[in-house]
Amino acid sequence: MVLYLAQEFADVRWVYLDDLQKDEIFKRWTGFALGLFMLGQWSLTIVRVVKRWNEYAFNFTQIHKWMGALSPLIFYVHAMRFGHAYLFFLAISFYSNLLLGLLNTEQLKVRANWYFQGWMIAHVAISMVLSLLMFYHAYIAFYYE
Repeated sequence: MVLYLAQEFADVRWVYLDDLQKDEIFKRWTGFALGLFMLGQWSLTIVRVVKRWNEYAFNFTQIHKWMGALSPLIFYVHAMRFGHAYLFFLAISFYSNLLLGLLNTEQLKVRANWYFQGWMIAHVAISMVLSLLMFYHAYIAFYYE
């Protein structure tokens, strides 16, 4: 995440990947992969909501964390730049949620219930906004082609 931000502000580009990202087929497939990846993150919510699957919650939480940690790589393969307008907001939402994920109660060793509840509400709310923006982006990307 830090490297993504650094290369954005330093205006440094990986030329080979930049050229690939100009190819519409490449953008669609990497966008599809990123979309599936992001939708896969919602599996933790489903496991937590369905009571008979609660026994799997710990394992899904670990998978969710690892997927979150790897998500900037997939995002980077799809888009090296923040973009403009709603794409900028989408990228900022993505990285804000990633940063928020890193500030979870386990990492910070915070045991306060108010912190966990506030953190969870913020994380899920940003995830919902991010998901809506992702679907909107997919719609726009396919509508104008």
